[in-house]
Amino acid sequence: MLRRLACVAVVVFLSAFPFAIPASGQGFATGEFNGTVVDQSGGALPSVTVTVTQEETGLVRTVTTNDTGRFVLPAMQPGLYALRAELSGFQTQIRTGLRLVVGQAITLTFTLPVGTLADQITVTGEAPLIEVTQTTLGSSLTTRDIESLPTQGREMLSLMQMVPGLAA
Repeated sequence: MLRRLACVAVVVFLSAFPFAIPASGQGFATGEFNGTVVDQSGGALPSVTVTVTQEETGLVRTVTTNDTGRFVLPAMQPGLYALRAELSGFQTQIRTGLRLVVGQAITLTFTLPVGTLADQITVTGEAPLIEVTQTTLGSSLTTRDIESLPTQGREMLSLMQMVPGLAA
């Protein structure tokens, strides 16, 4: 009877604290990436965007480096990864083919050289002004225009054919 009571007490205790002992299959089957990002002189680069992509699934996680240039990507599933470190004004660095296994912590150091300046050209143009408020077509011919135009007999109909958009 005492034995049975002890077993019940153990079961009740363990069921009250399920997080205390992981059951089989619930182990910590993860790894982590960590490291630093520095410039060419070895100075820490804060606020660098570090992106990790699992190559088999396409899963993407992003972190930024702290004030000392450190980053940590914990609880990563085992697999093949690519890491990318980028910061405006610096060249982007990419590491591919990094295989992470259970319980492993891969420490990386990214050295970002100063990037090249890129010229940016902005082309702007203006459309010609079109009169959209008036629906009539019109043109004026002066006496000088009439005298200088090569028309036969200076007939009114031949002069009207010179007006753009007019159909007779």
